[in-house]
Amino acid sequence: MRTNAPIVPEGSAVGKQGCPLVHSGWSRTLALSVFKKGGRNVAIAGDPPMRLLLAFQQLYPAQAAPEWVIQAPGREMWAAAARHPGHEFTIGAPDLDARVTFSYRSARGGLSVLNRPLPRWARYAAGALLALRDSGVECGGLLAAVMGSEPPGPRYEHAVGIAVAALACSCQGRAYTAGELIELVERVRREYVEA
Repeated sequence: MRTNAPIVPEGSAVGKQGCPLVHSGWSRTLALSVFKKGGRNVAIAGDPPMRLLLAFQQLYPAQAAPEWVIQAPGREMWAAAARHPGHEFTIGAPDLDARVTFSYRSARGGLSVLNRPLPRWARYAAGALLALRDSGVECGGLLAAVMGSEPPGPRYEHAVGIAVAALACSCQGRAYTAGELIELVERVRREYVEA
C-alpha cells in the first residue's frame, strides 16, 4: 500500500511534525521522501520514477548520486542532476534514447559542443538556461537526466524546458512559481526554438 508519509532512512534525524531533516541544500524543498546515498541524505519532492534514478546512474556512472531531483511544476516530467565542473551541460533523455552536451556559447547558436544542431527537445532546455542566465540566474555545468510520462511531441519538449528551468533555479537557490517557469518556457519557444 502506498502512502504519502515521509520515508526516513534508519538513523536519520526527524524534525518537527515528523519531517525528515535533510541536507541543508534541500531546506526549501518539501521533502516527501529521503534516501541515503554516498553517506548523505538526498531529499526528493514528490515521488520520482525509480527509472529516473537508474537512468541517471547509467548515463553518469562516475557520479554517486544526483544532487537535485525535481518534478517540473504541473507536468509529468522529472529531472535529476549533479554539478559538473566548467560551463557545459550534458542532458540525457532516456525516453528518447538521446543525450546532448552544450555550453552557453554553443547554445546561443543552437549548436551542441560538437557543432551539430541541437535537437528540438534540447533547444527548450538550452533556451531555458540562456533565458535564466540573461535574467541573472547563471548555473554552472550540470549533468542531468530528464524523464517523464508526457506524450512525445511539443508537450514533452515544453516539459523538458520547464524541468531544466526548475533545476537551474534550484541549483542557485532561487524561488520560482509554476507560472513563472511556464511563462519563461513559452518565451523560449517563441524567441529561441521557433526563431
